[in-house]
Amino acid sequence: MPTFTDETSALGDLENRVKIPCSLPAMLGAFISLGAYLIARDTGGYGLWLSISLFLGIILTTLCFWSEKEGQMLIEGNDPCLSSGATEKIKPDLTLWLRMQGVYLVSAFAIFGVLGLIGDPVFAMYLDWKGSFLNP
Repeated sequence: MPTFTDETSALGDLENRVKIPCSLPAMLGAFISLGAYLIARDTGGYGLWLSISLFLGIILTTLCFWSEKEGQMLIEGNDPCLSSGATEKIKPDLTLWLRMQGVYLVSAFAIFGVLGLIGDPVFAMYLDWKGSFLNP
């Protein structure tokens, strides 16, 4: 069993790790664009619902960024116990916010574009769900 004399040699440099949380903006982009597509297809207001959903997603992604920034402020410090700190730190700055917005916008446009091309089965499932939900 190997032993390490330096605590950072086994765990890596805990102070300079950067983790970019890209999964949450991508999930937001997918869910918001799916909802916007279904509502826009049902009501016929593509321009209105697309702009509202993009604005809502940018706000939610910004809130995600601010929560990561607040979390970073909470875990900064010189605690000698390695197990009490986070294993990966997030260093939020303007580039992280821009990356999160970029991931959100790319995923939203990709999902909305694919649904615009081949979304008839999804819309048919939505209409079935809506019919069974409104008329139990």
